[in-house]
Amino acid sequence: MFKRRTDTPGLSIAHVVLSLDNGGLERVVLSLVAQQAAQGQRTQVVCLERPGALADAAISLGAEVKVFDKRAGVSPELVCSLARYFKSSRPDVIHTHQLGALFHAGPAAWKAGVPCVVHTEHGRAAIERRRSRYLARWASLFADRFVCVSREIADTVVRTGMVSDRKVSVVRNGIELEPFEVAADNRDIRAELRIPPDALVVGSVGRLSEVKRYSLLVRSFAKVRHHCPRAWLLLVGDGPERSSLQHQCDELGIAEKVRFAGFQARPASFYRAMDVFALTSRSEGLPLAVLEASACRLPVLASDVGGLSEIVEHQITGLLFPPESEEALTGSLVRLLDDAELRRNLGAAASHRVRQSFSAGRMGEHYRRHYLACLWAAGRSVANGDKEFDDDSHGLTHCERVSSY
Repeated sequence: MFKRRTDTPGLSIAHVVLSLDNGGLERVVLSLVAQQAAQGQRTQVVCLERPGALADAAISLGAEVKVFDKRAGVSPELVCSLARYFKSSRPDVIHTHQLGALFHAGPAAWKAGVPCVVHTEHGRAAIERRRSRYLARWASLFADRFVCVSREIADTVVRTGMVSDRKVSVVRNGIELEPFEVAADNRDIRAELRIPPDALVVGSVGRLSEVKRYSLLVRSFAKVRHHCPRAWLLLVGDGPERSSLQHQCDELGIAEKVRFAGFQARPASFYRAMDVFALTSRSEGLPLAVLEASACRLPVLASDVGGLSEIVEHQITGLLFPPESEEALTGSLVRLLDDAELRRNLGAAASHRVRQSFSAGRMGEHYRRHYLACLWAAGRSVANGDKEFDDDSHGLTHCERVSSY
């Protein structure tokens, strides 16, 4: 196991997740780990269930990865084990990700005397379930800050009484921009996928699961093909729906015009093979794929769910359509494929907005300020580079905590 350095100044931060499997939440954690390690912070990632495919990446960034092999369901024993671990590792900040992690690590942090617990809720899946809302009310008592990745999620947790509004903040996800700043060149990847160079490619990147509603996109694409014979569909990702989606393409007679590229750890080149990015989910938080597509100057067409309207400004940086509306989706796809100038204008505006407001560095700085404000409130004096944290200059007022940046 990677041994953390003991000679670096600054905070000791423990991120708590269910696992480091491939996903948007986990990639946000890796981004935070990378920034915090570069700043000389001591970082850990505590995986409650299993390490996951991204564990080695976390270790390579300088984090210690600790795995507890939790089984399904509530585990009082895990709370005790986590408390013992936190007492020995002595983190300044515990940062939990999703309610399952807070439910166990929150009380463990309290038992271990950890001064600061920051929680991030990354999506709507948990807060949409009534049972989870009851659990959230209890678990949130152990969080000093309850961060949501979108205003829509923040409004929901306050409106339903899950969390006190004085604890709630919004920190939107951010991405590392550098991989997406390379000039577009789609020839190699299109040749590899056997897509003609003059094709008009509708694409999407994400886990092939029911919540993403790729079946809706496939049905709509079959109709688009009648209007635009040059259209192709590219799906990048893997998941439980892959077989059924391939069967659906066969039944609709479009299999020859659809490419399943599987999971790609570095998807930037696949975005560059697309002309339009489509996201048809029925539920979302603040998806990284939309930020990545926008950074690649792609016009984005997305269902108006979750925090997507906070990324995509309709008819300015992309197009939104009512969720589950096949007619609206099809009409918007045809409009984008027919209008090259519209695609260019939307893509350029989206790229500018992402670089201005959704960088990983900006996200990391907001979390850093939450950590320091939380520790200051707990009466801890924390070294931050060459000067100590001063609440007047670095802290967050209540209004700043709940406002969008």
